[in-house]
Amino acid sequence: MASFDDDMTPAAIPRPGKSGKGPMIAMIVIGLALVGGLGFALYYFLGGSSYHDTEMLAYLPANTEVVLSIDVDELLNSGKVKESINRVTAKEKDPFKEMNDKLAPAGLSINDISRMVVGMNKGSDVPVVAVRFKKSFDKKKLAEVFKAEEKKEGDKTYYVDKSGQHLFFPTDKMLVACPKESFKELFDKDSSKLLISAELQNLCKKMSKGQLWVAAVKSIAPTEFYANLEEAKKGRVPYLTPELIDLVKDAKGGGFWTKLDGDNYKFGIGVMGNNDDAAGKAETALKKEIDEQKKKKIEDDALVGAAIKDMPAETRTFFTELQKSLAVSRSGAIVEVTGNFSFGMVEKAAEAYANRKREFPPPQFPSPPPTIKTAPPPEKADAKPQGEPIEPK
Repeated sequence: MASFDDDMTPAAIPRPGKSGKGPMIAMIVIGLALVGGLGFALYYFLGGSSYHDTEMLAYLPANTEVVLSIDVDELLNSGKVKESINRVTAKEKDPFKEMNDKLAPAGLSINDISRMVVGMNKGSDVPVVAVRFKKSFDKKKLAEVFKAEEKKEGDKTYYVDKSGQHLFFPTDKMLVACPKESFKELFDKDSSKLLISAELQNLCKKMSKGQLWVAAVKSIAPTEFYANLEEAKKGRVPYLTPELIDLVKDAKGGGFWTKLDGDNYKFGIGVMGNNDDAAGKAETALKKEIDEQKKKKIEDDALVGAAIKDMPAETRTFFTELQKSLAVSRSGAIVEVTGNFSFGMVEKAAEAYANRKREFPPPQFPSPPPTIKTAPPPEKADAKPQGEPIEPK
């Protein structure tokens, strides 16, 4: 992870398959994912809604293909996340200290961030990032945090950092960071008008059910993804029914959402099909598939049974809880699978697995035997003598 001194550009979050430095806003996203270790990283990035912020979506360009939204305030104030942060700070330094120190000159800290919305597309290495704060701040000082130079367009002020990123402030509580090519489209626009496609708008509405959600249109998927779907259809992959595969192949997009509600973790995965008829067929087939798997013991589940049959009972109980919670629903052409599980059960499963690892440590293999040096082989009998023979006297 890059330090703030290495690069202060606020929006260089690399798109999938591209490299890039990790500046402040990218570090905030990554930092949130790293709090509490791998288990909470899974939590952050698996995952009429209060999580659908139309004003922030208005500052995404028309060519946006993926939208990521994070309710930072609600996540940081979640009991489970607070417990995780306390566990980290009890052993190490505050994971947010560096970020807070850098934001301090602007009178801000990470706890003052309300929400972040990120827009990405395949054609650009740099996303557009909109950040809403819970209070107003000194815009010039925040621009200085990013080492951005003040510019003017008429009577409007904006800032440009050393990498060419453009920063502007639509309100006294919002920051937008964007690449140069998106600036003219977004700067000083009407915040009531959305530029993203109607399909992506619809997906955003349907997926915005949790503190973290993602919506993406079909164009973001690589071509090999669809070739893999054909192979999955031939091989009859568990839960991937032929009807569901057909729906995904012709889908307009999809997304997922996650929400932590006390000790309960909820999630949903949705696919927007090409028409209601295909979505109806996929819904019926997937419900049947899930109901059939629920009738079996988790050890006999077609997807995870073989992998968990020898694991501790707590692990099998966790997967049973997850399997029993799965449900399928449909809204028009969108088919959604939802589920939930308790973090208490995750902790028990993890503890049981860790104890099992201690009880059955990995085998210790002996060191290889030392190399034994052997004498060189004797000369062959028919070898020619070296030099002249000595005649006896």
